[in-house]
Amino acid sequence: MPRDLVARAITATVAVATPVYLAGCSLYHAAPLPAAGVPLRSSMPSARRLSSDVEAVANPLVIPRSVDVTDGLDPDEAAVLALVLNPDLIAARDAHGEASAQLVQAGLLPNPALGAEVAQPYGSEATGLVTALNFGLSIDVRTILTLPARREVARENLAEVDLGIAWQEWQVAQNARLLATRLAWLERRLRLLEDEIALERDTTDALEHAVANGDATIAALGVERAALEGFRRQRDDLEQVAAQTRADLLGVLGEPSGLDAGVRIAPVSPLAAPPPAVDEILTRCLSRRLDIEGLRRGYDAQEARLRQAVIEQLPDLSIGVARQRNESSVDFLGGLVNVGVPVFDRNQAQVALESATRERLRHEYEARVVATRASLDALTRVGQVIARRLPEVTASITPLRRIEETEADAADRGDVDRLVYQTVRTSLVEQRLQEALLAQGLAETWVGIGTACGDASISSRPGEVSA
Repeated sequence: MPRDLVARAITATVAVATPVYLAGCSLYHAAPLPAAGVPLRSSMPSARRLSSDVEAVANPLVIPRSVDVTDGLDPDEAAVLALVLNPDLIAARDAHGEASAQLVQAGLLPNPALGAEVAQPYGSEATGLVTALNFGLSIDVRTILTLPARREVARENLAEVDLGIAWQEWQVAQNARLLATRLAWLERRLRLLEDEIALERDTTDALEHAVANGDATIAALGVERAALEGFRRQRDDLEQVAAQTRADLLGVLGEPSGLDAGVRIAPVSPLAAPPPAVDEILTRCLSRRLDIEGLRRGYDAQEARLRQAVIEQLPDLSIGVARQRNESSVDFLGGLVNVGVPVFDRNQAQVALESATRERLRHEYEARVVATRASLDALTRVGQVIARRLPEVTASITPLRRIEETEADAADRGDVDRLVYQTVRTSLVEQRLQEALLAQGLAETWVGIGTACGDASISSRPGEVSA
């Protein structure tokens, strides 16, 4: 029966087409998220695993080094740990896989279109006729013409993504370095205050007994008590800042188990080298800024998109070959051409959009360069001011200490008024705290300059930078 023949023909066509249609398809594998409320916390890797993980990151801006937190966490170690443990960086690196997949997609030729028709004659007039067949194979020509531009777009996008990831890694690593540096100096200032508070407490207790025995005045006791409470207030304020800084540092490191809030921060050495003028390092810094290089690559990608949009002004064009057999068993072999008629849409909107986007990217690039210069200028100016003031404060400590030591003995003998001695003592402590504060500011300034320049040597070995 004719209907049986049609059914068999359709079945045969589906049986042949299905394997071709499904060839090369990937399989789906479910990957559900953890249940809500389940804490996600990484573990502190071993030294061997950590070294391997750092080498795998291979960031051009970060100087790799071994990490041993048993002797205290220093700023360089904090930067390395952040590269490996920061959860935002782990997620950001997945963008490389996405951009790589887009590069593969951009390099593929368009699939040809295969068409087939089967027409089975039936009815009283079908005697002597055969089944008519129609096969056609075509491909989109315009997609082939835009292939080089699409490949360039994907290559530049991948480069831009990788540069963006590397720059984000640098920013996170430098943030950890900055927080570790700040915390080390905060703890040094806290130790100065704790030592002074212990001394003031002992002095206050002694004066209270002396007042009770009539050997000291209530005025002298009041001066000591006021000094004690003043130092306690400073300590309380610094403890809050230090606690928040420690929490921020652990947050940047992903709060890994094995590196809890009790981790000891290694002490840091004071710096004296003033930052250079911005004009001395601007060219070098701009050449090392991965984000600026990423903007260049993004601009190049946009250039390719504009070229692609210009090419796509050409009308849609498909060419192919066709083979036919009609019901009289006559065979035909020929070609086919499908051309879109660009009456209304000549891709003018896309060309205008890509052109405007290119102009925006140019301005973003220029703005980033200006912002980099402004940031470096502000950091170097502040650093130079601190570097000028720090030696003055340091130089004032030695004579104050000598006076304080002399007047301490005289005050104990009653030869110097306690108020006079306490004034000198308070001034000495405040100068030591000011020295530590300025040293902290200078250290943070150098870290900031290294961050803005994308130069690990500036952050790790400040003072050695040159144009």
